[in-house]
Amino acid sequence: MRNREAKRHEHAGSIMILGVFLGLFGGHPAAWRHPDAPSAKAYTDLSLYVEFARQLEAEKLDLLFLADVPAIREGNMDALRRFSAYMMQLEPLTLLSGIAASTSRIGLAATMSTSFSEPYNLARQFASLDHLSNGRSAWNLVTTSSSAASLNFGSKTQVPHADRYRQAREFAHVVCRLWDGWDADAVVGDREQGILFDPSKIRRAEHAGEFYNVRGPLNIPRPPQDRPLIIQAGGSEAGKDLAAEISDIVFSAEPNKERASAFYRDLKGRLARFGRNPSDLKILYQLTPIVCQSKHEAEDRRLRLESLLHISVAREILSFDLGGVDLSDLPDDEPIPAHRIPSDTAGGKTYLEIIRSISSGATLQDVAHRYAASRGGLTLVGQAEEIADEMEAWISSESADGFMIGFSSVPDDWPAFRDMLLPELRRRGLVKSEYTGRTLREHLGLTEVAAIKSGSALWTN
Repeated sequence: MRNREAKRHEHAGSIMILGVFLGLFGGHPAAWRHPDAPSAKAYTDLSLYVEFARQLEAEKLDLLFLADVPAIREGNMDALRRFSAYMMQLEPLTLLSGIAASTSRIGLAATMSTSFSEPYNLARQFASLDHLSNGRSAWNLVTTSSSAASLNFGSKTQVPHADRYRQAREFAHVVCRLWDGWDADAVVGDREQGILFDPSKIRRAEHAGEFYNVRGPLNIPRPPQDRPLIIQAGGSEAGKDLAAEISDIVFSAEPNKERASAFYRDLKGRLARFGRNPSDLKILYQLTPIVCQSKHEAEDRRLRLESLLHISVAREILSFDLGGVDLSDLPDDEPIPAHRIPSDTAGGKTYLEIIRSISSGATLQDVAHRYAASRGGLTLVGQAEEIADEMEAWISSESADGFMIGFSSVPDDWPAFRDMLLPELRRRGLVKSEYTGRTLREHLGLTEVAAIKSGSALWTN
């Protein structure tokens, strides 16, 4: 105990960031079947999302997060009809705008793909959300490999993986220039002189690049955060380089501290090449906490969800993240042959590496069930003190700056997290007890960004 307390004192001030995946049921594909889950109509009920967001805010959690893919998932429809992947989803920015009106401090993060958006529209949408929320918006930048999504946007071919990140880099730079186009004092509001805004303090983007030609400027004043936060989850070399250059937060999934530590050192080590400090980028890992008074109780909860998971669903999720590899000919009670796991997919290597790490010596059914439950991220099962010990170890060893919490089942896991684990983390001084700063950027202690003042002013007098 003395060593643990000494270690804790050594890392005093290492406050972890806690985000939460916003879902009413839970991340487990069978969570909607839980007897205490709301009805299927809840997927589109704003009042329930608002209520959950208010509960998260009452506990001073840092941000809520909405994932998104602009398409249905293609595949085995007998399996797909049994869970909500890509289906039953409200458009994220619309939903977060509704939540913004009923909350005041929690961060609001939404996914939007550079593959199927335009820089001007995206910059305008997130600037608007930043104003509506008084400085709480964050953009989760993704590139999309889904062929189903591609067909929804008039394109029959996908941009190659390497080109997608080059396109994403240009996209992000255009967005930042658009956000930077208004000086903070461009809005004058001088009633006596009849001057609403100063056009000499508003600049065009005037971008002409490989993928985009954008004149600008935005027709909306500078966002309260100057720039909404940029989040990214890329695990490829190109993705990590892009994150090191432009992201404020990186979200990843690693099943153990050793892998997380290697990822953390790698990514933080890239920042200097872009003139950034290690503190300029926060790295969060997916965490599924199953908190109970005893391990026996926690294991019972996990097994109850597993019993509700149809094997066809588990197989479909595994097959999808293997890049569509057909596993239908393999028996459930034997391991997956190594040659059936590809070396790479259009979606990148992160999921493949996780699948390989949990496949050694395990049967296909065991791998499919384990992977489907959290898609390979960290799952901690046990008492609050045990889970807090592990979370603290990740922070104190400089393997993580925080966690993105995904509840397997919201009816079971959110109350237990709130009532048992959060108080233990507060007791140890590992989480904030109050919101700080004026905006999400300030609350998370992220560096203010210097505006790119390029492009011509609208008018010079």
